[in-house]
Amino acid sequence: MEGQIQTDKGIENVKGQGWFDHQWGRDYGLIRGAGWNWFGLQLEDGRELLLNEMRTSEGSTFSPMANLIEKDGSIRFTRDISFEPLSFWRSLRTNARYPIEWRIKIPYFSMDIHVKALFPTQEMDVIGPMRAIWEGACTLYGEEVLAGGKKERLEGRGFMELVGYAN
Repeated sequence: MEGQIQTDKGIENVKGQGWFDHQWGRDYGLIRGAGWNWFGLQLEDGRELLLNEMRTSEGSTFSPMANLIEKDGSIRFTRDISFEPLSFWRSLRTNARYPIEWRIKIPYFSMDIHVKALFPTQEMDVIGPMRAIWEGACTLYGEEVLAGGKKERLEGRGFMELVGYAN
């Protein structure tokens, strides 16, 4: 993307990349109380991870998936991923209990990462049966095992979306 912005110093030219997140249509599964855990993570080395799992109204999970977007734009995909919530935050407003710290293992990518909210209070009101969702900034660290068994430290930042906890 390229463009211009007006600042107190005048017009500045800007150039960069962005992310446009949107959902289309009505997912009636959400009305019945289901939701998802979604992560958009940017690694310091320039790669990106898109991870998610769906949740039933009873809280069980299904259909996990991970996309690793390499620096050259190629994509690797796997369903071999596990999400383990480590700590929670309870909203005083909705009484929803959100998992805001995770251990995520992706054996196919030889990755073991720890994702944590930058701060816990990132709940947002939603009109309709969902009432609220938790959507906010997070950090990550972990390790990746490279060819030959060498371990490399992973660091990064991202965005976490937790839907269906306030139903």
